[in-house]
Amino acid sequence: RTDISHDAWGLSREELEAHEQIVVTYSQGGYVKRIPADTFRRQHRGGKGVSGMNMKDGDPIKDLLVVDSHDSLMFFTNKGRVLSKVAYELRADLSRNTRGVPTPNIVNVWDTENISALIGVGKKQYEEYQYLVLGTRRGRVKRIKLEDVERIRPSGLIIMNLKDDDEVVSVKLAKDDDDIIFVSEQGMGIRFSVNDLPVRRRTAGGVKGMSLRTGDSVVAMDVGNDDSLLMTISKLGRGKVNPLSEYRRQGRGGLGLRAFKITKNTGLIADAQIVAESMEVYVVSKKAQIMRTNLSEIRTLRGRITQGVMIFKPSSGDMVSSIACVSELDLEDEKAQLGEAVKNSNKKGKKRGRKK
Repeated sequence: RTDISHDAWGLSREELEAHEQIVVTYSQGGYVKRIPADTFRRQHRGGKGVSGMNMKDGDPIKDLLVVDSHDSLMFFTNKGRVLSKVAYELRADLSRNTRGVPTPNIVNVWDTENISALIGVGKKQYEEYQYLVLGTRRGRVKRIKLEDVERIRPSGLIIMNLKDDDEVVSVKLAKDDDDIIFVSEQGMGIRFSVNDLPVRRRTAGGVKGMSLRTGDSVVAMDVGNDDSLLMTISKLGRGKVNPLSEYRRQGRGGLGLRAFKITKNTGLIADAQIVAESMEVYVVSKKAQIMRTNLSEIRTLRGRITQGVMIFKPSSGDMVSSIACVSELDLEDEKAQLGEAVKNSNKKGKKRGRKK
């Protein structure tokens, strides 16, 4: 029996939005786009990729992030500020060829700054990690408590005090037993413990993490441990995966060890990332070509000073911009969908057989 009531019940947007995996891209021109993760087909390494954004000249993709639609997106500016937005608040685009939305239409970015790092944080991350680690172009590094940025006002928060000639290039989540790895454009790398860093106040500056030779600069910073794998890729598409254990732990502030063999066939280093427990890699080029490939197709190499294998073949005038890794959960979702489709197909076949 149905009862009719005049009581009103309100549902928040958070309760109405479904949990789904989405890809969030950010271009160097400041455009943010949200699209379903299954928009990109999987390809074998060495491919040329598919178009990832309808872009104007001089506006290549800078970051690509795979998150849950209920995660908080933290936008870290090059000037040391952080702003936040829930992923489902971004406008959904069904096609990968759309341009996206200007960042100032989403978060309060000043005219004098741009977004240099983007991470997704959800309930799981708050339970598993205790710190945020920030790395800069000049090799500075800072550790702060994650809880210090749990509530970010719409106008943003100052998260790192920087010198005029420096900028934030990477922000990562970290635990007490993690190590930090810096990789420079000229192929140097240094690894040291997170515990070597003092926990600083939110508005404080950083400490020296890596010394740099003349003309060199930091392209990536990440966190991991001996069980992690480090993927490094050059601007001309050659890359490799090495166990992080091959980079011995050193004191912070040094030049580090040779991490990549730089030649005319490789070009300088474009990006590096810890890929432990990841199953797929998105390779993004300056001209917005995106290739999705299985991590198992990239041979794990022994030895730091190697130039790797060809992963991505950039077209003339193009080069690799960044990489992003997709966790195993994404593949399990695909397998579950495939298994369900096969099961439904078998049921239909049995029904047809009984009719005969």
